[in-house]
Amino acid sequence: MNNFISSLLGFEEIDYVVDGYFEDTGNNSITIQISSKPSTYVCPDCGSVHCNIHSRRPKKLIHSNFTSKACNIIYNQKRLKCMDCSKTFLETNY
Repeated sequence: MNNFISSLLGFEEIDYVVDGYFEDTGNNSITIQISSKPSTYVCPDCGSVHCNIHSRRPKKLIHSNFTSKACNIIYNQKRLKCMDCSKTFLETNY
């Protein structure tokens, strides 16, 4: 099911994983939760690769309609903290 949803939305299966799929019949909408897979992050300020996850922030993205249902994507974007310079930054999403 996750492979089908990823290919339907046009996401690379290598970069993202589908965390959940919810259908709301009252609002006639579909909500899909996704997050990025773990990878090595580079600090944009100092260039260090010693970065840890500081927090996650859900971002609501409105996708195109699927057969007369609104499609919402909740992207759990990671906020990272550099262990060398203590700066925080958001991961880039594609």
